[in-house]
Amino acid sequence: MKKLLLPFAVLVIAVACDDENSNDVTPTKTKLLTLQVDAGYQTTTNDWIVIHSEDGELLAFESFESNSVIELETDKPVSGTITTTTIRQGTSNGFNFYFVESHTNVQKGKKMVFKSYSTAPLGVTGEFNVSISDVTGYDQQSLTSRIGSAGSGSWSGGTNILQLNTTTHAGVTKFILSIDDKSSLKYKILENVKANDNISFSFLDMLPYDNIINFNFQPTSDVTLFVIGSEPDPNLYPNSYSLQAYLGNLNTRSTQRAGYLNTLTNYRTMLTITYPDYSLEYVNFGSIPNPNITWPQKSDFSITTSTINNFKASAKKPFAWRYSTWTYLDSQNNVGWTVYAPNDHQTIGELPAEILSQHPALALTKMTYHSTMFYTDAMSYEDLVDSDFAYDLEVPGSRVGIKTKGN
Repeated sequence: MKKLLLPFAVLVIAVACDDENSNDVTPTKTKLLTLQVDAGYQTTTNDWIVIHSEDGELLAFESFESNSVIELETDKPVSGTITTTTIRQGTSNGFNFYFVESHTNVQKGKKMVFKSYSTAPLGVTGEFNVSISDVTGYDQQSLTSRIGSAGSGSWSGGTNILQLNTTTHAGVTKFILSIDDKSSLKYKILENVKANDNISFSFLDMLPYDNIINFNFQPTSDVTLFVIGSEPDPNLYPNSYSLQAYLGNLNTRSTQRAGYLNTLTNYRTMLTITYPDYSLEYVNFGSIPNPNITWPQKSDFSITTSTINNFKASAKKPFAWRYSTWTYLDSQNNVGWTVYAPNDHQTIGELPAEILSQHPALALTKMTYHSTMFYTDAMSYEDLVDSDFAYDLEVPGSRVGIKTKGN
C-alpha cells in the first residue's frame, strides 16, 4: 500500500509546484509605440498619448513632456493594427485650447517624434517702405523676404498708387514684391535693402514671372491660393518667400493663375476652391505644379454616420485616405479633434477616466461633426503615417481632395 501511495504523493507535489511556478510567469507584453519628444518641443503638463485597438478598447496611455522617450506597451492581446491619439493643450487667459489627433490603422511598433523647427528670431532693425505707381487695382500683393510676408498696405484708386510697409531684419537684405493687377501677375526683386529704406517705382517696371500656370475649375469667387518658395541654400533658416497670397472674396472666376521664379526652389503651392456645400483642395510640395488636375465630384462622397466613435462614410470612387474633424466649444474650452484613416469607417474609443476627470471637454459625446476631406490623389496612407510620426511637415509630392461639410 505504501508503494502505491508514494507515486501519488510525488504527483501531488509536482502539480503543486507547477501551480506555484505559474504565479511567477510574466505576462507577454506587446510593444505598441515609441514616443520621442525632443528637448526643444514645448509641452504642458496636460499632453497625452493614448492607444486603442481598432475596435476601441483602451490599451495604454501616458502623459509626455519635452526631452523624453516613452515606450507604450500592453499585456492585452492585439490582433491587428492600433489607433493612436495625441492630446496637446494650450491655455490663454484661462481659456483652454485642445489639439487632438488620431491615426487609425497604424502598425504596431512604430516610432512617433515631436520636434521643434523654431530657431531664435532674427532681430528687427527697422522698416521698409515701397511705393508702386500705375496700379489700377489688384487681386493680391505681397512684399516678402525669406522670413515671410508681414506688414501693411494701402491703395488709392484716385492716384493708382499702392503703398506697402514691412519690417527689416538683421542679415536679411533681399525682398521680392509680387502684384496681380487683375490683368497680369508681375514681380520685382529688391536687393541690398537697408533698415528704413524708401523705394518708389512703377508697376510697368515690374517683370512677368518666369513660369505662370493656370488652374481651372467650376466658377466661384471663393479662391484661396498660397505660393511659397525658398532659396537653394539649405543652410538658410527661415527660408520661405511668400510670393502670392490670394485670400478669397475675389471676382467670380473659373481660372486662377500662379507664378514661379527659376531662381527659387522647394515650392509649396496650396489652393482651396470653395463652394456653398463643399470645397476642393490641391497641395504640392517641392516642384512647380502640373495644373492639369482631375477634380473629385461631390456626388461621389457622403457621410452616413457622423459620430466620432462610430463614423461611417459612403464613397463611390476610391480614395487614398481621409481626415475627419470634430469640434467642441464652451465658455472655457475649444476642442478640435482630427481623425486620419485609410478607409470609410472608424471606431474611436473613449479616453481614459484619468484624462476625462481633468479634461471633461474631451468626452466623445460632446464632439460635433464638422467635415471630412477625401484625398483621391495623394501619397499612400502608410506614407502619411510615417511622415506625420516623423514630424516631417513638407513631404515632396501633391495631393488632390474634396471636403464635404456637415451631414
